[in-house]
Amino acid sequence: MTLRALDDEGLTRDSALVFAPATVRLYPLTHLQRDEDGRGRLIAYVEVKDRWGDSIKALGSLQMQLYRPMRDGSLVRESVWDIDLRSEDVNVALFDPVARAYRVQLVGLPGWVEPMIDRAEARVRGTESSGLDRLVVRAVFTTVGREGEAILLRDDLIVEQ
Repeated sequence: MTLRALDDEGLTRDSALVFAPATVRLYPLTHLQRDEDGRGRLIAYVEVKDRWGDSIKALGSLQMQLYRPMRDGSLVRESVWDIDLRSEDVNVALFDPVARAYRVQLVGLPGWVEPMIDRAEARVRGTESSGLDRLVVRAVFTTVGREGEAILLRDDLIVEQ
């Protein structure tokens, strides 16, 4: 990713990076649901903020990771999705201006997630009241720093159904 200085405006590379991404956050609005064809999907909301804490659009690479919590407290990475937010078209298409976050639909979930969605739907109908199921979602946003170095921003969220 390269930034051009606008000499006639007096902007430099450093001044353009003032509003660079500083943090990434997974919204608690992130959830599992079924699509129109009945397939499970994870709808993740990923917010990128500048150093003042304002939500921004940002160029970079977004990797979404799905982890299965184990009984011993460890996490096993089950799935990975790579989203190229360096593409202007993809970036704009995924940005939800109301939520001020990227709305990413992740499909091809591991088989163990489908029963979680079934049990959550049953609880909503009142036909089952078992405990909550959990999974962990991680967002890793990679962008470019002042010296051209890669900067990794990360957030994890426990999704309970």
